[in-house]
Amino acid sequence: MRLVSLVLIACFVFFLGAVRVNWVGAEELSKEEVAALKDLLKTKPGAELSAEDVGALKELLKAREIPPMPAKAPAAQLNDDEITGIRDFFNVFKGIKFSGFVENFYMYNSVNPRTRRGSTPTYPRPNFLEIRGFDREDDSFTLNNIELHLYKEPTEDSPIGFRITTLYGEQAQRLTFVPTDGRVDGGNNNNFTVGEGYTWWRIPLGKGVDFKFGKFATWIGAEVWESPWNPNFSRSLLYQNAIPFTNTGLSLGYPVLDNLYFTFFLVNGWDTFIDNNRSKTFGTQTKYTIPNMPIMHNAFVMLNTSHGPEQTTGKGIDGGSEANWRHFFDFILQFDPTPWLRSNTNVDYGTEQFERGRAGGFGLTTAIGDNKRNRKWWGVAQVFQFFPQNRINFAVRGEYFWDKDAARNVVLAPLSKPTAKTGGVSIAEITGTLNIKIRDKLMIRPEIRHDWITGAAGRVSSDQFDNHDSNTSFSAAATYEF
Repeated sequence: MRLVSLVLIACFVFFLGAVRVNWVGAEELSKEEVAALKDLLKTKPGAELSAEDVGALKELLKAREIPPMPAKAPAAQLNDDEITGIRDFFNVFKGIKFSGFVENFYMYNSVNPRTRRGSTPTYPRPNFLEIRGFDREDDSFTLNNIELHLYKEPTEDSPIGFRITTLYGEQAQRLTFVPTDGRVDGGNNNNFTVGEGYTWWRIPLGKGVDFKFGKFATWIGAEVWESPWNPNFSRSLLYQNAIPFTNTGLSLGYPVLDNLYFTFFLVNGWDTFIDNNRSKTFGTQTKYTIPNMPIMHNAFVMLNTSHGPEQTTGKGIDGGSEANWRHFFDFILQFDPTPWLRSNTNVDYGTEQFERGRAGGFGLTTAIGDNKRNRKWWGVAQVFQFFPQNRINFAVRGEYFWDKDAARNVVLAPLSKPTAKTGGVSIAEITGTLNIKIRDKLMIRPEIRHDWITGAAGRVSSDQFDNHDSNTSFSAAATYEF
């Protein structure tokens, strides 16, 4: 009976395999059933099943197994023209780089300005935060700057490059601010601006002439508008009051010697998006890299100049004259006395001619207290930066700025007496900044700064800083670079 039962089972299984070919709707064997049949073939002696039975079971199991996937046809090969087209497409982006940073800060002032938004001053002016470059908001968490850079530096194989720099935040409102025919790049209540946009061609003459055409950051000064690239978080008095931020025009740079680089500039003027008169300004930059010697490591000296008429014309009695030229000189010396100490010295001196006792400092004109035809301003800033370890450094800045001729319009009117005639001022400040790298890309920068009026022509210094003669500010900035 046992043998008969096995034969009957085998015949039944064979019958199912034969029917499967013609009966599509037949129920498929489960995985468990197939496994059981496999175990049966392994465990039962071959004598108990006939050769035909064994063969039928093997065919049945073979039919129940999942067939292998058919091999895919090989992909068609690209022809030479297609390969060349793809290569040319990617070559367009070769060498292009993208970077930027995000910066936020909080600041609190010892004075209590009633108008906390320094970017839109009102009259009577209740504070004197306008002497600060970009950090003016009091007792506020502020999105200062989201800055993006897209650029390509020219090379021997690819001599054409470019640079585009955009800014978004409070800082964008104050970067290019001289209006011309109602047009201004950035400006009050505009949180977005294009700080730089120029083409760059390395002309293959001699060692290579760098030709730039467009809008670029000014070549003058020891600081830049990018806060994380400066030793201190806040910009100096010289940066805000003595020099321009941007220029629009062209430049030609050439390495005269291995350690001597000279650049010539021809631009619209200071901080103008569109020229505010029919004359141009020319300038120069000469940078000499000093060979290493005792206490003079990583040293260089730089002299920047600017010459041209800057006053807006065609504005009636407030208008300037294109015969009134501005001459400016900027000197920088930087060196490392030791591996843990850096020194940077910046000296500025400028003169400008005026008419009818009017000043044109920031493209504006206003009555002043006397009628000097030739006015001057000057200042000096000294920064020491200490590097006790890789992730922490400390920067101390002290400076003095003199504008008693009111050439730069540091103060348009006494803050408590807006109708009075203005005179000039002299200002000093000292700043301490702790730069802490939490991670390679993240930096925290607590800072304390004290500004005070050392002299005010025609009035007492208490007319400043909300009827105080000084102001102390506490700030903390966080910057992430990518």
